[in-house]
Amino acid sequence: MAASRNNPTTVRRGFTLIELLVTIGIMGVLIALTVTVGANVMSGRMERAAEDLVVNRIGKSMLMPQWKSVIEDARKTRQFTPKLLALADNDRERAQVIYIKFRLQQEFPVSFAEVKQDPLYQQGYIDRPTPYPADRLPDTFGVDEESRLKESSACLYMILSRSRRGSASDMDSAFGSGETARVLIANEPVYYLVDPWGSPLAFVRWPTGVPALQDRPDPLDPRKKLVPNVSGWSTANANVFADLCHAIDPDKSFNLYPIVVSCGRGAAKIDDRKNKLISQGLALSLFDLSGDYTTSGARDNIMSGN
Repeated sequence: MAASRNNPTTVRRGFTLIELLVTIGIMGVLIALTVTVGANVMSGRMERAAEDLVVNRIGKSMLMPQWKSVIEDARKTRQFTPKLLALADNDRERAQVIYIKFRLQQEFPVSFAEVKQDPLYQQGYIDRPTPYPADRLPDTFGVDEESRLKESSACLYMILSRSRRGSASDMDSAFGSGETARVLIANEPVYYLVDPWGSPLAFVRWPTGVPALQDRPDPLDPRKKLVPNVSGWSTANANVFADLCHAIDPDKSFNLYPIVVSCGRGAAKIDDRKNKLISQGLALSLFDLSGDYTTSGARDNIMSGN
């Protein structure tokens, strides 16, 4: 008994504090690495899905054919209203270019106000009204940024579902349940398109702020009839056109095509002062109908237009 008391056996009952802290630290690092890798994989999948949605399924398969169809039909017109001819300085070739632009503006609205007010028809520049049922649209989606983006997306949905040349898009089969959203405004259902993050797809008809589109000639205006310093178009009428349709440059033409934007996991807002769409995050998929597109990971991607 005495020997047992003089040589006690040391019994280890657990980890020391340092060992616990080291173990917890290692586990934390492993968890962080696992989460980061998993998030990157998921983000990559969503980016590819967004690119496929915007570039292939919407842009190339649906929006491009409709855009070209409207241009081809507008080119057949040779009779213009007196007000449009006056706007063109009575130059029939310029009037043809303006008419095509105005028809594109009517057929590809970016707001409910454009449909309901139909200014080109109401002011006598176009002799045919908007093709969309204005009486079934609310006045607006809302005044906050998200509502305004949803409104442009709802216009895109309306455009893609329109029947052209005897065929209409089946929106139910074209898009899955996670790619469309539905809200009730004044008891009327309104549908719009969303990207894989659930954000509304932004639709910009005349992206005048995209440098790549400014550096190329306008195929709708090969003789530069809408370039005042080249064609001699009066400044007053050029300014009226800019107010009605899109900005012009006195010395060069714009190759303007609509752009569909997935803002990704970021947010977006519209700057009224500068007439710009600003994406605070990732502007993942931009599509222009000349056949080019970009996928940008840069923050604060800025485009302007209407």
